[in-house]
Amino acid sequence: GGGGIMGGGGGGGDPQARRPAHPVAMFGFGGQLVVVFPKSNRRLNVYNGHPEEIDDDPSKPVRPGPVAMYQVGTLPGMRATTQELEKFPGPLLQVKKDKLKEYADQQALAPASEEETVNPGSLRLLWSVLAVLVEAEGDLTKAVGGGGAAASRGGGAAGAAAQPTAVQRVVELLQDPSFGGDEFMGGGAAEGPLVLGVPREDSQMQYAAQQMEQLLLAGNREEACERAVEAELWAPALLLSTYMNIETYTKVMASFAKANFRPGTPMRTLYMLFAGQGRSLFEPEEVQAVLDKWQQNVSVILGNRTPGDNEVLLHVGDGLLNLRDHVEAAHICYLLAGEVFEHVAAKGCRMCLLGANHLRVPGSFWTPAAIHRTEVWERARQLGSAKFAVPPLQAFKLAHAMLLAECGLKDKALRYVEAVCEVVKPAKGAQGYSPRLAQELEMFDHRLRVHLGGKAAAATSISSGNFLGGLRKVFDSAVSSAIYGAAPAGGALAVPQGKTPAPPSQGPTAKQRAAQEAAKEKAAKEAAAREAKEAKEREKQRQKEEKEKAKQKKKGEGGDKTEGGFLSRMLGFASGEKQVDLGEENTLYYNEQLGRWVERGKEDEVVAEAAAAPPPTMASFAQPQQQPGDPGGGMPGGGGMPGGGGGM
Repeated sequence: GGGGIMGGGGGGGDPQARRPAHPVAMFGFGGQLVVVFPKSNRRLNVYNGHPEEIDDDPSKPVRPGPVAMYQVGTLPGMRATTQELEKFPGPLLQVKKDKLKEYADQQALAPASEEETVNPGSLRLLWSVLAVLVEAEGDLTKAVGGGGAAASRGGGAAGAAAQPTAVQRVVELLQDPSFGGDEFMGGGAAEGPLVLGVPREDSQMQYAAQQMEQLLLAGNREEACERAVEAELWAPALLLSTYMNIETYTKVMASFAKANFRPGTPMRTLYMLFAGQGRSLFEPEEVQAVLDKWQQNVSVILGNRTPGDNEVLLHVGDGLLNLRDHVEAAHICYLLAGEVFEHVAAKGCRMCLLGANHLRVPGSFWTPAAIHRTEVWERARQLGSAKFAVPPLQAFKLAHAMLLAECGLKDKALRYVEAVCEVVKPAKGAQGYSPRLAQELEMFDHRLRVHLGGKAAAATSISSGNFLGGLRKVFDSAVSSAIYGAAPAGGALAVPQGKTPAPPSQGPTAKQRAAQEAAKEKAAKEAAAREAKEAKEREKQRQKEEKEKAKQKKKGEGGDKTEGGFLSRMLGFASGEKQVDLGEENTLYYNEQLGRWVERGKEDEVVAEAAAAPPPTMASFAQPQQQPGDPGGGMPGGGGMPGGGGGM
């Protein structure tokens, strides 16, 4: 091995070919970084008038330099991230609506995010939608005050009655041109006429109307409707189809929309929804035109609700995500369609964190900004329903708490742990929460409280039971198992670039594992010995009770027929069979190897007792003082030393 920080000096001059001296860095819990750089012993020449260094041999010995300690959160690469983490008012479990809306409005003006996005307009629009949801307490049908055109025109009671709903505010935001700037905006087909079709001559329309009339006189509605569609007599065709059946009506309406409105326009989208043909909007020849005007199409869907339009909103979001990679715009559609957040490993998961694409980068998609946005949406729903929670978000909050601790924000990290505990602990073991989440939460809580000390360290652990017992079971796990359920293939969880990774779980050393195994084996032996002893005691008690029962039975059968006189019976000297209780079987035997009597099954204790005996002291070899009248001295045989010499 090498020589640690000292190394071997490096180069071919090192006979042991050790690695050269190098800096040593170590990360500590709570965002601490300890660095030591090697220093060389400098030799200066001061005889030529000015000092100059001599002996620039790279293989010369070096020594450890001073120990430098840094806070990770203050380093240049982490300073901006730390500042954004400090600004966010999380955890949001107890944050009031006004403060949360103020933060969302600020982010809508200038998102404070370390992420580089090609869709700045959609990112600001996403924050604006979140601000509306906070004001409406997560309910799009609820009336919200201020900001709307109707509200600004009204006054007094009339103005209060004219307050727009949250969905109307969202429609206004979608039509706001200030939320432009996205890379994909303006990239669609050139603008064209809204209404398609070539006007027909009056004579042709008159002839088609006469044919339709003749068919109706014969009672043939189906052919009359088909002739009206062929001649593009849409008013008679639509009116006639309403008196036929739903299949004919939807077919005529779809034909009317396709023949009269350009693909991608809100009018064509709306009439296709009226026809119940929303899926046809996402055919290969139409989907790109719909995505080019996604804000207008979403607005017309929200303003004119029809059965099944939520599915159309989901398809718009799927197209934006899969065909354009526009995550923010896709997630706006998902929120408006009522899509729920799901576990990252769930099949068909559309949305895991707001504004983060878990499909493109499944190992490192979670960022502080994405967690913040999702937490704001969760809090908006909690304002209307206090017990609402997003189960997949809790694991990301724990990872966020670990990042806060690594940036030196340990008090805020502890508040996040306590907030997650309030959600997870009542539902521990319930569906939606990983079993590892509670274990990882408990372990990190313990480490954080011990590091903080004081009242935090004195607080009780999160979950009931023996903490150390649970800690031993999860020593080798990491927070990725709480998020993903199992470690991803290929090793540890990848960490977003520029982010400090969460501290891994620290396992015991080989020496500690050996000691744990020895202690476990000893405990097993002691438990087996106790069980054997208890079984032996139970058997002894059973035999004793049987003897007592037999004795009482014999007395009852003998009565006064016992031989001997009255005095003999009183003193217990009655003749007959005598039973003497000699106790249990003798367990002592003479052990030839140990050279002594031992009890069966306790040979190991005798060996341990002999091994633990202390060595003889010098006092046992010292010559005792001669007593008066003892002519032989201190040792047997009459002399001071063996041999009877009486001294030296």
